[in-house]
Amino acid sequence: MAAVQPRKPTSDAEAICEAVTRPTMRFVPVKSAERQAALLDHKARDFLVRQRTQIVNAIRTHLGEFGVVVAKGIHNVDRLLDAACDMPDPALPALDMLSDQLRDTQARIEEVTARIGEMQGEDALARRLATVPGVCQSAPKFDPLSASKTDPSGSTGSWPEAA
Repeated sequence: MAAVQPRKPTSDAEAICEAVTRPTMRFVPVKSAERQAALLDHKARDFLVRQRTQIVNAIRTHLGEFGVVVAKGIHNVDRLLDAACDMPDPALPALDMLSDQLRDTQARIEEVTARIGEMQGEDALARRLATVPGVCQSAPKFDPLSASKTDPSGSTGSWPEAA
């Protein structure tokens, strides 16, 4: 295994000078504060969606320890929360806490999604990108906590079909 050499400021400076003097070197423009704020909203939404997934998986795991199995998928959250209500009394406070956290996280996702939608309406580049298939799928119109339950025909209510 090779030893990693520590970085030296002089080497960094040499590399920067070399890069700047090249005629074919292209530079990335500095982002505006507005563009950086928009990116922050997208990153925050992505983080919240991952948190929501973790909470749902935690509830599913805890219910599994009691022998309750609910199908995977965010569209099965209603069934998952219904099953949580039938747990023994000592388990209810923890499950209630996780359910409340799930509802709070979903509300925050909706808030950020609305903000992203407003910014998209004001930004010509964002509107143009939204017309590209597969690019702007970060804001689904789905609320897993108030979605209709699966009917016998297999329909999942308002859940968008997977592409």
